[in-house]
Amino acid sequence: MTVSPPRWDNLPTELKDLRHWVLWKVAERDGKPTKVPIRADSGLNAESDDLTTWTTFENAKAAFEKGRGEGIGFVFARASEISGVDLDHCINTATGEIDPWARAYLDRLNSYTEISPSGA
Repeated sequence: MTVSPPRWDNLPTELKDLRHWVLWKVAERDGKPTKVPIRADSGLNAESDDLTTWTTFENAKAAFEKGRGEGIGFVFARASEISGVDLDHCINTATGEIDPWARAYLDRLNSYTEISPSGA
């Protein structure tokens, strides 16, 4: 899994203001690499359904910059009223071109979009 450096300034303020952040590390699951959420304060596993294992954006960023995780992530929770859509395998990794079906979703959503660490 190739990971690009974070672009902190691209993240929406609405997300940065919420205490929904974790770090992540790469682990293998079913023979494939996956991102495992970890706590910024301890490096122990974080839980997607336990907000006490999440932190602020600034804490996650600081822990990442100290080398604690391989990336940072936002945890979606119903209470925040923020939704996410994950479109898999929709980018030609050689050209960077987004598949037309995915482009149609992105155009309709008209919201913050990022490319995941897989690049696809």
